[in-house]
Amino acid sequence: MKETDNVREGEKLTSISLLRVTAAVAVVFLHSGSTLLENPDLFHLTGSQKTFFQICHMLSVWTVPCFFMITGCLLLDEKRDLTAKDCIFKYANRMLLTLGVFGIPMAMLILLFETKSLSFSMIGEAVYMALSGKTLSHLWYLYAMIGIYLVLPLLKRFTDACSKELLDYILAVLFVMDFCIPFYNRLFQLELNFSAPLGGYVFYVLCGRRFRDFLRGGGQKKVFYLLAALGSMAVLLIALTVLYGGQDTIFPYLVDYKSPLTAIYSVLIFVLFGSLKPRCNRNALWKLDRLCFGVYLIHPVLIQTVYRVFRITPVHTGCYPVALFGFAAGFAIASFLGAWVLSLVKPLKKYIL
Repeated sequence: MKETDNVREGEKLTSISLLRVTAAVAVVFLHSGSTLLENPDLFHLTGSQKTFFQICHMLSVWTVPCFFMITGCLLLDEKRDLTAKDCIFKYANRMLLTLGVFGIPMAMLILLFETKSLSFSMIGEAVYMALSGKTLSHLWYLYAMIGIYLVLPLLKRFTDACSKELLDYILAVLFVMDFCIPFYNRLFQLELNFSAPLGGYVFYVLCGRRFRDFLRGGGQKKVFYLLAALGSMAVLLIALTVLYGGQDTIFPYLVDYKSPLTAIYSVLIFVLFGSLKPRCNRNALWKLDRLCFGVYLIHPVLIQTVYRVFRITPVHTGCYPVALFGFAAGFAIASFLGAWVLSLVKPLKKYIL
């Protein structure tokens, strides 16, 4: 590999690390607000408060799609060897172990909140809850990743062999079938019965592979155009939130990960990060990068504890918009520290984190 190739590869990896760390912080911010929205029986919001938290949710919804794209960018690289054995016993098995180590205790936490008591008889119920996806809601990502990892060998064989034109065609088909048609069906009460069986999350993984080459920097003009496009998307998303935030039959589909708006918004952010050429300490960034999975796993526990147990939320302050950022920053810092402590436990670091 030429020296220039090494430099570009280093820039790509730095861009990915910066994106992952930023997405980890953003997902903490997202859940700091969405937890209030998803529990109206516990947190009574005024109309303006609800609209504000909905806007924050809408503007932060790019985080998990970018995690999927990072997976596609790294694991579907044609220079990378990827076997079915790796996908099953290294990657999918890691997600399954995570469900056992973190999902079951989190299910126990839910039972504790609901019943105000703990007993050994709850363990079996907690195991069932973890297997059936009834633990803390953010763990849906683990179930999705198990499926993604199991089909990665097929996706890898396909992306290694196909041209960019064919990959663009497949992405266009998935975008129309899995994003646009269901979106318009829900929005306009249509019954167009067309779909692609691969699922929306495969689209994001393939996008990571398709737009991987953009993660090697770009000129100021490219960054300007991307920022302009993102700014336009942000204005559109805010306007739609103001218009439809009170309509439960429409708004959930606007913020869904399979919304075409979310897909476009997320891809723009993914490409933007690859165009920035970050100037930072790569070693320090890499250390933060390695904590991001732990941050994703534990941050809802901190949020739920502060909000439910201590009954302290941003809406209890005099200026809730500023308070939300303060709460999210505190949760993010605590989550990174907690993830670092967990990483000191060697079995966790080796098999999960």
